[in-house]
Amino acid sequence: MSASVTSPSAERAAKRARLRLLCAADRARLRLVWRLTPRQAKHEPPPEGWRGALLGAPALGALLPLVPGPIGRWSRRLGSGAGLLRALLRAAA
Repeated sequence: MSASVTSPSAERAAKRARLRLLCAADRARLRLVWRLTPRQAKHEPPPEGWRGALLGAPALGALLPLVPGPIGRWSRRLGSGAGLLRALLRAAA
């Protein structure tokens, strides 16, 4: 049996090259994930009055899944589908 004898410096150089390649791949993956995550929305002025606060998009988005009936089912399915799509995109990265 002939085992290839390599010098310690050659082994270190090979490990260093492999580590550089893995770090570059990790940086590319992080850049892709950063692009896929939702960015901070531009700061919007608060809605005027209590009607604006209750009927604004953030309040409706939080309350619609709690509504019974077809509207609540629709919003829950939409939310779970969006979560599944996000998970698939992150796993593909």
